Amino acid sequence: MCGLIKNEQITPPPISSPLRGRIEVRGRRNFKIFIITGDVSGDLEGSLLAKSLLKKLPNLQILGVGGERMRTAGIEILFDLTKFSLIGFLGVLRHIFFFRRIFYQLIARIKKEKPSLVIFIDYPGFNLRVAEKIKRFSIPLIYYVSPQVWAWGKGRIQKIVSLITQMITILPFEKEIYEREGLAVEFVGHPLLDLVKPSKNKEQIMKYFSLKEGYSLITFLPGSRLDEVRRLLPVMLKLGQLIKREKPKTQCMIIAANSLIKEEIKGILKKKGISIPIIKEKKYDLISASALVLTASGTATIEIGILERPMIILYKISPFAYPFLKMTVKIPYIGMVNIIAKRKIVPEFIQREANALRILPTALSLLDNKEKREEMKLQLKIVKKALGEPGAADRAAKIISEYL
Repeated sequence: MCGLIKNEQITPPPISSPLRGRIEVRGRRNFKIFIITGDVSGDLEGSLLAKSLLKKLPNLQILGVGGERMRTAGIEILFDLTKFSLIGFLGVLRHIFFFRRIFYQLIARIKKEKPSLVIFIDYPGFNLRVAEKIKRFSIPLIYYVSPQVWAWGKGRIQKIVSLITQMITILPFEKEIYEREGLAVEFVGHPLLDLVKPSKNKEQIMKYFSLKEGYSLITFLPGSRLDEVRRLLPVMLKLGQLIKREKPKTQCMIIAANSLIKEEIKGILKKKGISIPIIKEKKYDLISASALVLTASGTATIEIGILERPMIILYKISPFAYPFLKMTVKIPYIGMVNIIAKRKIVPEFIQREANALRILPTALSLLDNKEKREEMKLQLKIVKKALGEPGAADRAAKIISEYL
């Protein structure tokens, strides 16, 4: 795969507002906006943004498409698509007529409500189609959390530029990409910087999770989609067994992304006759106490990176889909921390390489070699710095409020 991102020193773009000189939003005027997303991470980012917007504009009415977190944050949720993000592409395909119905109902609702603006969060397959349909309504269209279109080539970037009024990015290199295309864009920092932090010290964490003193902790994060978990967890379990054979003073735990994933993990463990504790809460505490984390690619790699823990990234999809992915993806890495770093600072094992026997030497080397661990922690610290400063949602809310 040829890379669009060159090896350069990471320098986050400045965090600022594109609308200097506009009149600040004052008074108690009522505004109505839509926020639209369809996956679990978008639901989290949407909830943080909604809280910041409502703090700034208490009379703001927010409607949208999202999940339980956005609902709790004060958004009137018209449709919840987040549960479909857990089942993967084939699961979505099976519900294609449901999605079509929701799509046209949403367009009709936006036309009826005449919102002051519409905010999209990631989820490009759905959101860009909505943007195409409502562009004619002359409503400002803002994208907060850019889809990873830079991984798929220039065509999708140009489509966004033709539809969107303002892009607000949470990854540092995205600002330059959109600026080159002439789109108004601001980098605000990553919202996870406000969330990812342990609540306890190492001693308290060990006690809370009943971890054995003197044992190295290996934590598995097999992903947030069912098909992802089914492909990656068996590899992680086998690798854990191989590591324990070499290093008996090893203990393993699994982090489940949600209740549905937890039940799936329980089923896999039962089928294999393996007993490993599964947790859903306090995941940042567990990661921060880990000697090594085995993780699916995606947002989890940023969470682990912010906590500066050594990790190995696994990636596996359908053998039928992989050749297409290899032909179309235009970046050299699959893990977000490596994409941000613009080089491979964390080992990646993709498709056939995601095999317990092939990963074992790398895992043992990271557990045994303190210098390698410290070097990875140093590189992750640099990535964390490139993500900006805490307060991303507040900065995004300021930019959005100026459009009202």
